Amino acid sequence: MKNRIVRGILALALGLALVVYPVGFAVAEPGSPGAHSGSQGTDESLPVVKKDPARVEGFRTARFGMDENEVFRAIFKDFTISKDQVTRQVHPTEKTTTLGITVKNLILQTGEAQILYILGHTTRKLIQINVVWGPRDGKSDAQALINAANLLGDYFSRKSYQEDGYLRNVGLKNGSILAFRGKDARGHMVMLLIEQLAAMEDKDKGKVSPEPKISLKLSYIEKPETPDVFHIREGDF
Repeated sequence: MKNRIVRGILALALGLALVVYPVGFAVAEPGSPGAHSGSQGTDESLPVVKKDPARVEGFRTARFGMDENEVFRAIFKDFTISKDQVTRQVHPTEKTTTLGITVKNLILQTGEAQILYILGHTTRKLIQINVVWGPRDGKSDAQALINAANLLGDYFSRKSYQEDGYLRNVGLKNGSILAFRGKDARGHMVMLLIEQLAAMEDKDKGKVSPEPKISLKLSYIEKPETPDVFHIREGDF
């Protein structure tokens, strides 16, 4: 199972290379400027909807700060997947450890999802969880993943987040779409990315499929500004 690079995702988490971009899919329009803080707009005749503050602590029973054995137990509790069915990889440069599983139909009609639990380089504790849906076999339904992105974006929008860094449905220069990004009061982040992939060749017919191929990545990140990954310290060279 492919190890996802923490820094690549964090570049998006920190808001790099954001532009207004026509999405080309059935993605909902961005909410009003006050949507994340509970306002329904500036019209005084409209009721103000108060939202509970978001608490980004992890995914299901897996929580930031868990050690490897605790993550194994959380995986079994959530998905009845035993330790010997979990892949384990150490990133060659970041020195983080990724525990990976594959789960079917986390959301209906989205097929298989990879769930990747990332443990920090120095703490060996859980710092990030990525849930990834995508056309590894070239057969995934792009519209089903777009529908899932809309459902997830609406779900996360029920809570209030910090204004700093809050985004809905923003295009990136590479053609991907940042469907949702928000930080809770402690700076923990949830991020949802729709990534356009290169056209895939039909193995049976030897043709390139005209249909768009995308992946959908949901990330829960404990410390987006200061990830626990290996780096060369100031003064070492």
